Amino acid sequence: MAIGLKNETENYSYRIIQLNEYSVQSISLAKKKGLKNYLGVVWITESNEGYSSTLSKICESNHPSTQLPVIPEISRYANFEKVSCPDGYSSL
Repeated sequence: MAIGLKNETENYSYRIIQLNEYSVQSISLAKKKGLKNYLGVVWITESNEGYSSTLSKICESNHPSTQLPVIPEISRYANFEKVSCPDGYSSL
């Protein structure tokens, strides 16, 4: 079964990008001035003991912007508490 995703609206452009084999990011990029951008990252982590879990982080731009953020690299072994939003963004 296929799911259709609309990637453009009047106000936002949406992108889903596979960063690597264990993480995906979703970006809501404002097309009009006065709107904020949103960024979500979902990734699978692994512990040294072989356990894995799925984590996510959602960020909002601190100010209205139409610029794509610089996304930091997230390691498969990242500690969720230490993963931060890009510069100019805050965690939701």
